[in-house]
Amino acid sequence: MHGLSRFIPLLAVLWFNPAIGSEIDNTAANCIAEPSEDCVSELMEKTARVAETPQQRTHTFSALADAYERNARPDDAAPYWDSAHAAALSAPEGEARDIALGTQVGWSSRRHDITAAISAAEQISDNEKRDSTLLSLADALALEERFDQARTVLLRRMDFGTLAVGLGNLASSQAKAGKVEDAWRSFRTYEKAVSWVREDLISLDDRPHQVPRPGSILAEIAVAEVRMGRGKDALKTLTKIDNQHEILIAKARIAETQAEAGDLSGARRTVSGMKIRRDNTEAALFKELLKDRLRRERDNARAGIAQAVAVSGDLKRAMSVLSEIKDDERHDEAIAELAYDYVTSGKYEKLPWLLRQKRTPINLEAEAPRIVALYYANSGKPDKAREHFDRIPVEIGPIPIFTSVAIRWSNTATLRHQYGDREGAARILAKTLTYGREENRGQQYGFVASIVTLHQSKQERFSEAVSTALSIEKLEHRATALRHVLIELLAKQAP
Repeated sequence: MHGLSRFIPLLAVLWFNPAIGSEIDNTAANCIAEPSEDCVSELMEKTARVAETPQQRTHTFSALADAYERNARPDDAAPYWDSAHAAALSAPEGEARDIALGTQVGWSSRRHDITAAISAAEQISDNEKRDSTLLSLADALALEERFDQARTVLLRRMDFGTLAVGLGNLASSQAKAGKVEDAWRSFRTYEKAVSWVREDLISLDDRPHQVPRPGSILAEIAVAEVRMGRGKDALKTLTKIDNQHEILIAKARIAETQAEAGDLSGARRTVSGMKIRRDNTEAALFKELLKDRLRRERDNARAGIAQAVAVSGDLKRAMSVLSEIKDDERHDEAIAELAYDYVTSGKYEKLPWLLRQKRTPINLEAEAPRIVALYYANSGKPDKAREHFDRIPVEIGPIPIFTSVAIRWSNTATLRHQYGDREGAARILAKTLTYGREENRGQQYGFVASIVTLHQSKQERFSEAVSTALSIEKLEHRATALRHVLIELLAKQAP
């Protein structure tokens, strides 16, 4: 472990952070000096008790309970779940209680306690917030392929518009999971819910959540049918889509699916069959727009086919498919996607050649080391990652991983930790406290610092992790960061 000097900036934030309070100063100092399960859980419990709002107390107690639950210690988690529930109900009637109950729903869903999640959701007083919370719960369950539970949630009391959203999302998730018959049943119920909304003269567009279009759901079902070898059924499904753009999107997805299955000739036939119906009124009114969409979706289909071919190891054939892409920007995006997939498969010998296939000039000296460094950093090989990061010219600047500033910083800080540049990660943390609107700085610092805490904990640098967590002023992020520490401490001492 490094010397105490490394912690001085973070300790300064801790000691002068009024949000923490004098009650837990001693516990905090002890945890930094000698991190342990007892002191971190005590620290989280005290943090919850000095929290300003019921929602913060609910979140912190839930985070504490979840750490024990994840380490197969439900008996230790139980009293904290009870405290979280009590904190939610302690809020005064109205918005404050609804927010706290919504927090409890999320944590109950994580621990797969759907009965508790539904119970908390149905205690929310605002009808729109209650329906929105139930919808989010059903969507989360569907994404985890817990379809029966998702349907159970959707059949609770909610308005027809929200029900239509949930059923549409459920049908799409079932199709992606290959449950085609179940997807069709959900789609038919979705159509009924949509008709009920229209009978009540409620606009489908005037909703807090957008109702999925029938064509987008049918496209997922058609792709699933192709994946199952039921091509004739897929063609029949496509005839039920009345929007030409959605048909083009569906066919692009189908072509990619065919290529993934090794049917390259079938994929090419699907792309060549992507056309605009001339007798369609929409085509007459928006001819140029549809032509542009046709070109774009054909290019997307070719990019998908090339990616599927590249997976088989035939890069030259993949490049032949990419050469048919009309749009230069889409072509180069597809090259970048292939390059990243190439290095994540454990290869990089042909990476310079692959990047040279871009139609726009590139800085090859910088681009190849960056992609390979990302591969090694994400593969837990810090020395290799650092070797390639050091090859990137300084003037290239920060690595643009995502467009969101906070997300980009968190990923860059994480990568720096992975290849050993702790000072660089600390500089990124400091920057979040000076960048952008002042009212957003605490939030963005908490977001980045909690992710840094996660990686410090995984590297068993627990003193640094506790110090980083306690430097976070926003209580929700601080609780999440301390949860990372406790999870790893518990895992370390597990038999």
